[in-house]
Formats: sequence, structure tokens, C-alpha cells
Amino acid sequence: KYTDIPGKGELATFSTEDKSFECHIYLERIGWAKLVQGTSKATGNPTHSIRLTAPDETPLLTVVVDADGVSAWQGMKDKYGETALIEAEVGDALFSFSDA
Repeated sequence: KYTDIPGKGELATFSTEDKSFECHIYLERIGWAKLVQGTSKATGNPTHSIRLTAPDETPLLTVVVDADGVSAWQGMKDKYGETALIEAEVGDALFSFSDA
């Protein structure tokens, strides 16, 4: 859901249906999305994540993709590359990707 917070901007809230997990982020603070592939230090298995950063590349949120989401992650990487400039478009879509 989206909430306009006067003086702060548009706040996006992501949550599970049972509300056992909730995440809040101000859309105007997001500048870049980075699709990061790495290796788990614990297991040695490949990892896939989406890292949202501020325009100055200060980290804001990292989402680790589980095995079921890897094909969608790869599809985004194929379409947008490893780094994408994000323009918040509340109302039409959560994010509008542009070539970086």
C-alpha cells in the first residue's frame, strides 16, 4: 500500500498477508536498483539479490531472492542490466526502470 506522508513523501509498505513481516520505504529516496549475484559464505551456493540505493548509492534495502524467484531476477537482469536508474511512479507502477 502507499501512504502520502506530509513533508516526507510517498511511503510504500510491503507486508505478508498475515502481517508477520512488514517493510516500509520512502519511494523518493530510491535512486538505483542493483541486481547482485554472489556466493553464500555459509553454504557456497549462488545468491541473488536486489539492492535499492539512494541516488548517492547509500544502501537503503537489500532483498534476497529465494530459489523460486531466480528466473524472475534473471529476467530483470537480462532486460535492464545489473544497474538501473529508478523513477518512482506512484499510481501507475511502483518503479519505472530506465537505462543507467
